[in-house]
Amino acid sequence: MPKCRGRGPASRSRSCCSRRKSLLKLVGDSPSLALTSWRILVVTIGVTSLALILLPPRRPAYLLGASPARALMAWALWLQYGLGLDPCPLCSLQRIAVVAIGIVFLVAGIHNPGRLGARSTPG
Repeated sequence: MPKCRGRGPASRSRSCCSRRKSLLKLVGDSPSLALTSWRILVVTIGVTSLALILLPPRRPAYLLGASPARALMAWALWLQYGLGLDPCPLCSLQRIAVVAIGIVFLVAGIHNPGRLGARSTPG
């Protein structure tokens, strides 16, 4: 994918820059997108944790908890490879954290701990 660095033919560079500008126009030019993403992640983890405590069958709740991580990574990869936006170092760290959360939920869904095991599991 072409990167918006001004290298290569001018048409590719303009196309990439116009896509980046249209994305910024769509989501806004302010840093509130990162704050909104963080809030969504925190609420998702909170709701999933509440469901794990209150609902007797834990396997669907654990697998449900892995779904937002999968969706967030799909969005990040689409922005990177679909639109050609390179991730910053903070984005890379966030991707690592989201993948780790998704793996924990997926392993918990496969393992399916009982009530005592769910209480002793950190998180």
